Amino acid sequence: MACLLSVIVPVASYEKDLKPLLSELNKLPKEVEVILVVEKDYKAVVDKSITVLKSEPGRAISMNAGADIAQGKFLWFLHADSKFTDGAVNSLFDTIDNFPDRLMYFNLKWLSDGPALMKLNQWGANIRSHLVGAPFGDQGLCISKANFIKAGKYPVDIKMGEDHIFVWRAKQAGIKLRCTNSNLLTSARKYKDR
Repeated sequence: MACLLSVIVPVASYEKDLKPLLSELNKLPKEVEVILVVEKDYKAVVDKSITVLKSEPGRAISMNAGADIAQGKFLWFLHADSKFTDGAVNSLFDTIDNFPDRLMYFNLKWLSDGPALMKLNQWGANIRSHLVGAPFGDQGLCISKANFIKAGKYPVDIKMGEDHIFVWRAKQAGIKLRCTNSNLLTSARKYKDR
């Protein structure tokens, strides 16, 4: 039986501790393929069922490299600091079953590890996603592999904002968006640190 879902996680060179990520990935059903795309050699102990792929630096390059080797019919792009809420994975599977041709995303919910104003950012991001149809990569984009290719993959010729360009290109290709109506937790520490 072919794999239904491949989870692709780009791991930047500044990511030091993979234990929280691996703990989250262990919550996934065993049938889900997990691909960590790393920019450097990691010494972390990784379950044999997880594929570790070394890639050139760059988030878009890493995500495209992971998608290229993915065996799943659907690709779920997560950030290394994503965390699942209760029911998030089941909500994604329900959305895949009911809206397989859509570009799916989650509602954004920041963890409390960043500045207090991130709650305002969270509200704005969710309004923007639902009203304008422009979710962020932090919202766990999921798309069929066929539609990922149809949308032209992530653009590698820009320094940042590859998720926005990808969503825009998907919409230009006639791919509609669909929220899973579930939250995906994301760390806000980078906004505190920078």
